[in-house]
Amino acid sequence: MQLRVAEVTEKLTAELLPVLTLYYPIFAAQHCNNPVNIQAVLGQFAERMVIEGVTRKGFYAGIEQLKKRAGASAFILNPQAFAELCKTALTANLPSLQDVMFEIIQRRGVERYNTQYQFSHELSRLINERKGAMIYQLTSIEFEKAIKSEYDSWAKRIAAGEQLPEARACLADHTKPDLPEYLKNPVEPTCRIAKLAAQRSQGKA
Repeated sequence: MQLRVAEVTEKLTAELLPVLTLYYPIFAAQHCNNPVNIQAVLGQFAERMVIEGVTRKGFYAGIEQLKKRAGASAFILNPQAFAELCKTALTANLPSLQDVMFEIIQRRGVERYNTQYQFSHELSRLINERKGAMIYQLTSIEFEKAIKSEYDSWAKRIAAGEQLPEARACLADHTKPDLPEYLKNPVEPTCRIAKLAAQRSQGKA
């Protein structure tokens, strides 16, 4: 571990220190004012990154988030905070579970025959490809649980640095399965996700 920490410390000296100096000058002036302090402080940052399992991709995403948070009084910069920032940075721009659910319901409901429909995020598109058809076989509660499980799984994989797979070519579905009751009757939705879909549809009207 010591060798790994030393390697990461060297990387932080080259790539994190300039960011700290430019975006966090008070922190840099207090903690990085001479070579000895620089090595000690960045060594602590490196150690937390190694312990927390921060990936290379997560590190660079964390750097970008660090720049965006500069000047925010609520963010206190320290080794643990930076490591956590790196781990969550890759999922910072993901749509919420509710947004994903809403778009899948839209695509499988009122937009199911619209060949031009576009998802707002690739994660919504992927989950729809993998689990969206289950809306025709499961109850509303079962479907909600299935989508949540898939969403949580991909969020973890993205946080670990995994890329979303490209869209697959799909043949047109000519079977046209019947819609479940909670999509047929959006005026009186029977579950939370259908209520969400109805509310957002009314909001767009």
